[in-house]
Order: sequence, then C-alpha cells, then structure tokens
Amino acid sequence: FPVTIAEVSDERISDAVAEVLKRELDAFEKLKSGKDQVLMYLVGQVMRELKAKADSNKIIQIIKSKI
Repeated sequence: FPVTIAEVSDERISDAVAEVLKRELDAFEKLKSGKDQVLMYLVGQVMRELKAKADSNKIIQIIKSKI
C-alpha cells in the first residue's frame, strides 16, 4: 500500500501551527532567536496534532511565516 498524505486544508494546518506555537512558546522563541534545530521539533508537534496527515513542507512554510 502506498502511503498518501491526506489533503489537510491550509487553514487547518495554520490553526494547528498556532496551537502548537502557543503551547511550545519556549521552542518558538528559540527558533526566532536563530536556533533552527527546534524547527523539526515544532513540525513534529504539528504533525502529532494533525495525526500525520499534512505535508511537512507546508507546515515548515507556515511556521517560518510566523517568525
């Protein structure tokens, strides 16, 4: 069975990103101060929130737009 990524709306991804960034404020502050290694941690948290049904590149794009 090929694994496919279900279409999750950009709005739903944005909502999940906002929720995670609110909850993980410390990690987000580290990201804003240049510690790029926390980006993948935050992506993982969003993927958990969305039950791994979203494109990680889209999540990264949305997180970076919040910086």
